[in-house]
Amino acid sequence: MDNDQSAPTAGRVVIVEDELIVAMDMEDFLSDHSWDVVATVPTAAKALAALDAHKPDIVILDLNLNGETTLPVVRELKQRNIAFLVVSGYGDLRSSDPLLSGVTILSKPWNGDLLLKELRRHLPSADSEA
Repeated sequence: MDNDQSAPTAGRVVIVEDELIVAMDMEDFLSDHSWDVVATVPTAAKALAALDAHKPDIVILDLNLNGETTLPVVRELKQRNIAFLVVSGYGDLRSSDPLLSGVTILSKPWNGDLLLKELRRHLPSADSEA
């Protein structure tokens, strides 16, 4: 949606989240803050397909999608040098897998101001206002 024609898009985002309400809430929030949510997907396979189809600037992903791990997506994001954040209900999981070393992990329920701050930190060229 183009609510404010003077505000450029902050960046192209793919959301990887299996909980529909959480995904819709995040999508609406980001859209309201000038982020272009190009895809919201509920599985790792669809997340990998979305990387090719939508060429996101950044990806926000949950690590556990109804029992399915998104670590293969994390691996692919790192290989492609695509910025990403993890939003998880399982707390800080960095020690559970070396792939998560140095990864920003936000906890659910997510805080909008913190999410925007971390998105801007990962994409310094993003000019969205919090």
